[in-house]
Amino acid sequence: MLSNKFFQTSKKKLLLEPIHSWWYWDRKESLHKIIGKNTEELARIFDWQNPFKFSVIQEEMMVEATFPDHLIYYLNLNNPFLVEDFDKWSLYQYVVEKISSAREYNLEGTRDILNFICLTLIYKNSFDDELLQHLLLKVKAKKITMDQAMEDLESLVDGND
Repeated sequence: MLSNKFFQTSKKKLLLEPIHSWWYWDRKESLHKIIGKNTEELARIFDWQNPFKFSVIQEEMMVEATFPDHLIYYLNLNNPFLVEDFDKWSLYQYVVEKISSAREYNLEGTRDILNFICLTLIYKNSFDDELLQHLLLKVKAKKITMDQAMEDLESLVDGND
C-alpha cells in the first residue's frame, strides 16, 4: 500500500490533470472515482513527450506496494489449495503480515518470502514447531539458505513417510 507521501503535490497534479476521470475497485470491492482536470486547453499545453519520472525511492515504494500482489499471484498459481479458504481481502492482509514476519528472519527475495508464507500456511498453528523454528533460525543467522531449509524439511517429511 502506498503512503500519501508518495507523490509531491506537483507530481500528483501532473498525473491527474490529463485524466478526465479514473474509476477503480479497491481490495474491499468498493468502487472509487477520481476526477482529473482534463480540458481542451490542458490537452493543448500538456507535455505528452516528457511525462513525469519516478525517483529511485518512488520506484522502490511502487515495487514494495505491489509485492503482496505478486506473492498472491504465485500462491494462486502454484499452491491454490493453500489459499482457497481466504477471501481476497483476508488473503491480502495475511500476506502483508507474513511479509513482515519473513523479514524478521532476514528473508528478502520473492522466492524465499513466498516459501516462508507457504510454510505458515502448511504448518498453521504448528508454526512454532521446534524443528521448523530450528531451521528458520539457521536461515535467520545465515548459516543456511531458505532453499536449503526447504530441502531439509522435505527430506524430513519424506523420511517420516
